Amino acid sequence: MQYPKLEVIDHISDYYVKVTGRNMNEIFCGALMAITYYYSDKYVFNGRDLEFDVTCEIKLKEDCWDDLLIVFLNEVIFLMEENRALFCGLEIEKLNENEICAKLNGIRQEPCGFSGEIKAASYHDLNIKKDQGNLTVNILFDI
Repeated sequence: MQYPKLEVIDHISDYYVKVTGRNMNEIFCGALMAITYYYSDKYVFNGRDLEFDVTCEIKLKEDCWDDLLIVFLNEVIFLMEENRALFCGLEIEKLNENEICAKLNGIRQEPCGFSGEIKAASYHDLNIKKDQGNLTVNILFDI
């Protein structure tokens, strides 16, 4: 099985995903994949056949994994909107329970280049857990 793994879960009004990875790096990469997938309707990640023309650095500190993941995702959503870019690559320099330092790599989009809009990542039903030797997390995005 290739990791991280992304599964879109049916939801009546929002965008709901399950991310599975072997470690927290893969959980963060998979969560970025979820946003990229929603915005583009395509599975693009880690620069496969892409030339990046936008790079943003993210440095965040929070109290726990849950807070760090949600704040990270909301920062990515903000940066995508601000830069009109689709971030498909994530280079994690430092990641622990309280801090992430990473570089987002992406491509600029035309003004109508997004297929949808995510308002925010939500804490609703957020639970990072171990499952058969892997980590899983369900993430609900308000759309």
